[in-house]
Amino acid sequence: MSATYRIGNFSFHTREEYQASLRDAMRFRELKRIGESEEEIAYNYIRQLNQQGIHFESQLGADFYLRNEALCNAWEKKALLGPYQKKKKKLPLPGREAVLQYLAGFFSGMLVLSAIFFLVFFRQEQGSARAMKELQSVNAYDDARDVDTPALNAPAPTEEKGEVVNPVPEKAVYTERVLANRKLKEENADLTAWLSIPDTVIDYPVMQRPGDDSWYLSRDFYGNEDVNGLLVLDDDCGINDMGLLIHGHHMRSGAMFAALEQYRDPLFCATHPHICLSDMEEEREYSVFAVFEDHVNPDDEDAFHFYKYINVNDIEEYELCLEGIREKALYPIVCDISYGQRILMLSTCDYTQENGRLIVAAVESAH
Repeated sequence: MSATYRIGNFSFHTREEYQASLRDAMRFRELKRIGESEEEIAYNYIRQLNQQGIHFESQLGADFYLRNEALCNAWEKKALLGPYQKKKKKLPLPGREAVLQYLAGFFSGMLVLSAIFFLVFFRQEQGSARAMKELQSVNAYDDARDVDTPALNAPAPTEEKGEVVNPVPEKAVYTERVLANRKLKEENADLTAWLSIPDTVIDYPVMQRPGDDSWYLSRDFYGNEDVNGLLVLDDDCGINDMGLLIHGHHMRSGAMFAALEQYRDPLFCATHPHICLSDMEEEREYSVFAVFEDHVNPDDEDAFHFYKYINVNDIEEYELCLEGIREKALYPIVCDISYGQRILMLSTCDYTQENGRLIVAAVESAH
């Protein structure tokens, strides 16, 4: 019979698994516990792991990360569209023995909770992936074919003094993707568009629930709880506005807007310059012209406050928006832009700074 190795209530069948788990447990201990709420502590754990480039070797480490990532997403929702102000409290410093007892209890409890959470999270992830695949299959389309269909709300023809009034308009031409969007909108009226970036995993519905930006950040297309959430069009935007802002989580699994992280690399941007956005009437193509970082703290004078430029109304404001984006750009991109071209900004969390955002900005391609 093979030997069984244990850490708390966890058993390991091989010495290699056991040693890897011990090394990961030591990595847990190196993390600084910062914050007052469980969600804020988890946020700072994730931030430290990303800043230090720490990667876990064992399932134990993966469980720890997944649990804290879910808590981080819950905390992140509260701060996504506005700043999170910390309340400072002075606490008495505990003695060495109390600290050691606390750490021992904390990590024992963490191991048990992580195992439970992993099982729940794994089942939810499977369900979320299946639901998204079903949506994507409905939205699958053939670029080579357009489909003729009557325009919506076309007035019926009437006769007046021998002449036809309100003649039936010519049939509007809609692509299969637009027709697929209309079909999905019959299932959920909150669907506003579909966003995809060729040769990436980004291929998701864009939702907008009036008066509640955060609703779909923790729910799937059918309103079920989902840690991945969906992409969300900012509540201050209309799909036909000059400036659009779409929010999405930066998931460790690579889902949602995690792939935007790759745009930090100029070579990736050069080979993935196009973003496709389709609504209920048309498909649009946007070209990436800047990648930049910013904050959502309105009191930070050094921040560009990109979210204030989502609906530019005149040429002066338009030029200020472009100037601010290009000043903060991580690297230059040659792109001619003129007033009248719609601007699209994709925003996700940047864990290298507090309340930080990574934004990919694109401009509508000329027809």
